[in-house]
Amino acid sequence: MGIMLIVGILSGILFGRAENVSTALLSAPEETVKLILSIGGLLCFWSGIMKIAEKSGILKFVAKILRPILSPLFPDASEKALAAIVMNIAANLLGLGNAATPMGLIAMKELYATAPEKGKASAAMINFVIFNTVGLQIIPTTVGALRKAAGSEEPFSIMLPMILVSCFSLAAALSLALIFNKIRGKK
Repeated sequence: MGIMLIVGILSGILFGRAENVSTALLSAPEETVKLILSIGGLLCFWSGIMKIAEKSGILKFVAKILRPILSPLFPDASEKALAAIVMNIAANLLGLGNAATPMGLIAMKELYATAPEKGKASAAMINFVIFNTVGLQIIPTTVGALRKAAGSEEPFSIMLPMILVSCFSLAAALSLALIFNKIRGKK
């Protein structure tokens, strides 16, 4: 990263763009702080909403409703694991990958506790990693905040393509996992 910065500065100076380089270097800290505050505010807001949903029991209720849908993907998941998975998926649906991490860690710990073979990833663990990594998104909050900070007048105009790409990516990844799990002999 440091080498890229040095190369960029040197090439800017060598190609007669020293004024552009100095302007960028002076404005970068201010832009960085604005971006961090913008994304941080969104993360705090949605994390608060998730915490309210957790404390009020909404997430456990949603976990019970989604159990028939999620149980084929997470057959050995406990109630606590499933609640953490639902919270993780909900945070990812809102485009809050960073807010999803704590629930993802809890879910993985719970899935490991019920794994058939200790020391090896179960099918449920693999499926959860896929869900978490592909990150199905309905509201791309972080991307929208980045686009807004970059000056976009319509930061969420990418929602439909983002939803489609997320759905196709998730379907493809889960299909491959299903095939590989069958080959490996896992449920």
